[in-house]
Amino acid sequence: MKKLRILLYPFSVLYHLITAIRNKLFDVGILSQKKFDIPIIGVGNLNTGGTGKTPHTAYIAKLLQSQNYKVATLSRGYGRKSKGYILATKKISAETLGDEPYELYHSLKNTHVAVCENRITGIEQLQKTIQPDIIILDDNIQHRYVKPSFQILLTTYDRLFYNDYILPAGNLRESRNGASRANAIIITKCPEGLTEAEKEKLKTSLYKYSKAPVFFSTYIYGELKYNNTQTTTKDIILLTGIANTEYLKTYIQKHYHIIEHLKYPDHYNYTQQEINTWREKYQTAFANGSIIITTAKDAARLQALNTTDLPIAVLPVEVDFGEDGKEFGELLMRHYK
Repeated sequence: MKKLRILLYPFSVLYHLITAIRNKLFDVGILSQKKFDIPIIGVGNLNTGGTGKTPHTAYIAKLLQSQNYKVATLSRGYGRKSKGYILATKKISAETLGDEPYELYHSLKNTHVAVCENRITGIEQLQKTIQPDIIILDDNIQHRYVKPSFQILLTTYDRLFYNDYILPAGNLRESRNGASRANAIIITKCPEGLTEAEKEKLKTSLYKYSKAPVFFSTYIYGELKYNNTQTTTKDIILLTGIANTEYLKTYIQKHYHIIEHLKYPDHYNYTQQEINTWREKYQTAFANGSIIITTAKDAARLQALNTTDLPIAVLPVEVDFGEDGKEFGELLMRHYK
């Protein structure tokens, strides 16, 4: 891996130059950013993915709703088989909306979920039709044509952005200095029992790139949601098409025995042939009570296919800030009151 990074380093220098020039053009106003007259919260990362944008967006939406704000979310809708502005409805599919917005729509109540590749157009359409009090932009840090009023940067505990390198030698979409645009930084997927000394050490490292307040969050997994047959067996097949599987797999291994991990790329579009293959391959395991455990994001992409006879269970996840939750909520409320 180290040798490969050395070989790719010249390409990373070129990529860094391109992104640095682009960011400078925005900073000095040659490339313009549009400001809106309603609060815009940005949730994004410097890495290529897997930091937990969707569950954190859901957490923020619920937090704002608890204060009686009318909330809408807007994202590009990566991987969708559609174009333009689309507002989610009960009848819409993940193929049309995108797997992550589809997951958001079905996990949030009374939140308007929209997608549009042009963020300015998307915001304008939401203002015309929904008239929200606050819009949350999902995955926006590199999409700088909209100026958020509050920018949240996510970075995972096991893949901190300041330990990474720019593409293609690493997984950063721009320089580490992009963190300076953040109004708050959340270190996600933290292990339980993270000590105050460890938190302070992480904050010190982050403060080299940003003076924004730092928060720490973990995942809380809920009870399995079965599509048909429930089981008490501990033998399972893990199915994932997400960017970062380590945190999930660690949790699963504490509670189940993984017969096999069917690991696919992020946003992978499953085919009926693959489902038929799983049905045949694991026929004996299914007969003995084994199930397929997957994520809500993957379930969104499976919903258009024939899986009714397969024992599939979805593992829901929520974000927990622990003691940081109150301070994080107060920071957002201070910004908008």
